[in-house]
Amino acid sequence: MKTPLIWLVGSFILSAPFASSKPEFLPPAMNFGAKDCSFCHATATGGEALNNRGERLLAHKERTGAENVNVEWLRMLERAQRRRAPTPVEGNPNLTRYQTAEEAE
Repeated sequence: MKTPLIWLVGSFILSAPFASSKPEFLPPAMNFGAKDCSFCHATATGGEALNNRGERLLAHKERTGAENVNVEWLRMLERAQRRRAPTPVEGNPNLTRYQTAEEAE
């Protein structure tokens, strides 16, 4: 009877360093439109796989040297995503026009 318990505890301890989902991020992320963990993760249950938004948060964390991700960064990152950027005019690379990130996709 001790063997399953030891196996369960051992597997939990070994998997702990790899867990990256933080359920406490969901309530503040709901202020930005999140309904579940798929707002930043590849799946609704969270986990290590991130979507584009999650990758941007992680990149910002690494860029700033922060210890943890701050959900409030979503405000700044979403604003930067909407910002207009110059793009070459088709047929004339010397001219540029401005477009939103949504237009570029």
